[in-house]
Amino acid sequence: IVDYHDVQWGMLPRQIANLIGLIIIVTFGSSLDVAAIQAELPTRKLDYNKELTAIGWGNLCSSFVCGATGSYIFSQTIFSAKRSVKSRFNGFVVAIGEFLLFGLPVDILKVLPNAYVGGIMCLFGVDIMNDWLFQSRHLMSRSEYTLVWISFGVTMWLTGFQTFGVIEGMAVGTAVASVFFVYQFAKVQDKWQEVSSRSSVVRPPQERRHLNGMYNSILAISLNSYAFFGTSFTSAQSIETCVQQKSARFVCLDLGRLSGMDCTFADQIRLLVLSLEREGARVFLSSLRSKTAERLLLAHGVVGPTVPERKVFVTLDQALQKCEEIILTEAGKLRKDQSDEEWPLDILLLDYVEGFVSDKASATAAAKAAAQRFERLELKEKQVLFRSEDPANAIFVVAKGIVGASSALDFAKQLGGSGALLASPQPTHRPSGEDHGEELGFMEESSMEEHDQHGVGAILNDTAFYSRRKCGAEAVAQTDCVVYRLRRSTMDTLEREDPAAAVLLQKVLLRDLSQLMAQFLCPLQAVSGLS
Repeated sequence: IVDYHDVQWGMLPRQIANLIGLIIIVTFGSSLDVAAIQAELPTRKLDYNKELTAIGWGNLCSSFVCGATGSYIFSQTIFSAKRSVKSRFNGFVVAIGEFLLFGLPVDILKVLPNAYVGGIMCLFGVDIMNDWLFQSRHLMSRSEYTLVWISFGVTMWLTGFQTFGVIEGMAVGTAVASVFFVYQFAKVQDKWQEVSSRSSVVRPPQERRHLNGMYNSILAISLNSYAFFGTSFTSAQSIETCVQQKSARFVCLDLGRLSGMDCTFADQIRLLVLSLEREGARVFLSSLRSKTAERLLLAHGVVGPTVPERKVFVTLDQALQKCEEIILTEAGKLRKDQSDEEWPLDILLLDYVEGFVSDKASATAAAKAAAQRFERLELKEKQVLFRSEDPANAIFVVAKGIVGASSALDFAKQLGGSGALLASPQPTHRPSGEDHGEELGFMEESSMEEHDQHGVGAILNDTAFYSRRKCGAEAVAQTDCVVYRLRRSTMDTLEREDPAAAVLLQKVLLRDLSQLMAQFLCPLQAVSGLS
């Protein structure tokens, strides 16, 4: 049937353009065929990959015998479906008929009247056009329906004066749809989000009170999705407006949820940072995980050796810790440098009730009496204080060093997508010196990053203690520590024998819980626009 010696192989290079066009037509046509069949079978889900694979194998087999390319006889499928024909016998009849027509020595089209063939083809065309140009109106949005008519009109217009206008019409329709998608994407995407501006560090009461009164000084912004030219100007403008409205002194731009950016957005970030710095704000960047974003920010001078004061932190939480330390240092309230010294327990307890007692002498005596009921524990670095499954039968107060507790970080992991309100998750890619990490000024990654840090004066396990449940967190000494422990039995004895000391201790615990609530609620209220 086929003699490959008769093929003029020298003509093949001239047909490459037509071959590419044919591939495009068959690919789009086959996809449309499958989509048309799917539209007529709403109760059954087709496997697009499987259907297109079958079409591909069919065309490959046809090519070996110099046959024509093709796709499904989707008109036959649709008409059969409309007539409720579900038997495979229908398909066998069609296939056998096709083979008989192929084997006949007579061209059947020369026997049939042209009007008959034209009428059938016209019926197919009218039915399909009716489905996709009119009946599909209620299945699409106005914009999508408009794109359908634009593609149809352009294709018909081009085929009117070109031999092959289908490919060009499809290309124009695709280009118009792409432009519309870019417009819609830039218009509706969540470009950035204000997130919680407090770090995971649980600080002593004086530091907490000062930070609770200064929470508007820090603004944390999480950049989302893909940043490109369509959103660059509006994003930078809206962020700058937000900073001005809140009068923030520190702005933390977190890039952890940014999948990438283009050069236009990188330059807008540069202009935004310069504008904020001129207004007196300090800008910190964090979670720079995209290598493309890293390279563009370095090239545009947003970060790098020319601006060593702009540190890029590994996580947003580290950037927020830095902001808090600057605020506390300026106010002379930072106790971090004194964490290597053991503080008297009664002084730590009095810090909590400062301003909430009328008789300071009685409060001092009560604090000393309460402190005597605590047990002093010395912990080495990495020694476990309590585990999540342990019963919460004691309260702990840190008098020296830092204790890490894992509960808040575990909670953030459970939030999933909602975790954007907290510090960004751990990076999967930490830039190294070879990846310009040293040039960007990356801060060293702390070994304590997996835990909330409880410094001198912090109280642990009080919530679980009063809930009478398991601890729910694992507390581990991050440095050599001194921790005071008050057991439940001792608390009961204290209430009977020294009510004044017990009342003072109750005030301490209430102040601790209320300050912790304020520590997280104030930034979340600011994010939500609540007062």
